Amino acid sequence: MTYSKAARRAFSLLELLIVIGLAVGLMLWAIPAWRGVRERHGLTLATCQMVAALEMARNHAMTQQTYVWLGLLEDSGDVLLSVVASKDGTLWFNPDNAGFVFPGEQLVQVGKLIRIERSRLAFLDPGSGDGHTLETRPAVNPEQGRIGEKTAKHSFDYPLHGPRRYRFNKTLFFTPRGEAIVNTTYNLRNVVEVALQSAGDTVVVQMTGVSGQVSVYKK
Repeated sequence: MTYSKAARRAFSLLELLIVIGLAVGLMLWAIPAWRGVRERHGLTLATCQMVAALEMARNHAMTQQTYVWLGLLEDSGDVLLSVVASKDGTLWFNPDNAGFVFPGEQLVQVGKLIRIERSRLAFLDPGSGDGHTLETRPAVNPEQGRIGEKTAKHSFDYPLHGPRRYRFNKTLFFTPRGEAIVNTTYNLRNVVEVALQSAGDTVVVQMTGVSGQVSVYKK
């Protein structure tokens, strides 16, 4: 019996099934690895976004000699960040007036709304304050040093004009000297921190209250 050249070059059904099986096996092996890479990349991106927002808010306060608020909000599995500044460089509100919503006409938006995807705010036990790991990071006052720990007395809306989409009532406040104060009403803190969790991993971003030095701690 003789075969044509086309027949000799063709795959048999068994060979085709073997190739398909190998391809499926490789895909099943690669998917968990790719998911882990994507999740680690997501946490790295979230860290970069948080650091950039903190530095942008502080730098704007110092360069423009005005008061700046960084607002945090959890929304549908993401963390939203919004930065606003006093338009005329003055403090025009009463710090003791609880529940006060800043009027949009007194503020200016600094940068765009930032959405840190697939993340949430986390509140960890304070560090021991004598090392460089997550557990031994500099200690902060749980109630007065952790950004987002408590609802602030003052809040602002996004957008500043028109129908409200979000209300930011967890804030970090910067003075024109670059001093960081949690929730506007507390005194200056040596260190403030915000923790993010994504896909079970945790990262803590700390900023010193006076110099604005940023440090990042991961599990």
